Amino acid sequence: MNDHEQLLQGLEGRTVSRRGFVAGTSALLAAAALGRFPQSAFGASEAGQLFYYNWGGYVNPKTYPAFTKATGIQVKKDFYTSNEALFAKLKGGARGYDLAVPTGYMVRILADAKLLEPIDWSKLPTVAKNIDPKFRKLPFDP
Repeated sequence: MNDHEQLLQGLEGRTVSRRGFVAGTSALLAAAALGRFPQSAFGASEAGQLFYYNWGGYVNPKTYPAFTKATGIQVKKDFYTSNEALFAKLKGGARGYDLAVPTGYMVRILADAKLLEPIDWSKLPTVAKNIDPKFRKLPFDP
């Protein structure tokens, strides 16, 4: 059984909306990426900025200014067209992303390639308590 089949088998009986999956994965990967990529793909990382790598068109464009208004943090966006493009760029040495949003099966591949770090939940108390339990201990992200 390949990783993709294991993922699907492990998710049987779970109802996960696309929005829920993206939210859960985003939170986990944001936490995982913190500290992993100290040098931004756009230049030196600066306080008050979030370097974000996601699928093009995946997030409502109004979300970015709303996030900036709510937090004061500017979002610097970069987009990819497939999980494989994301993997190739990160494996090739791209650094500086605070948040990347792959879909399920790619999380394990990125972890196996040592492109992710374990989450230090003590640094993210509000994230930890707001992640829906259905996004914890998934087959591709124990």
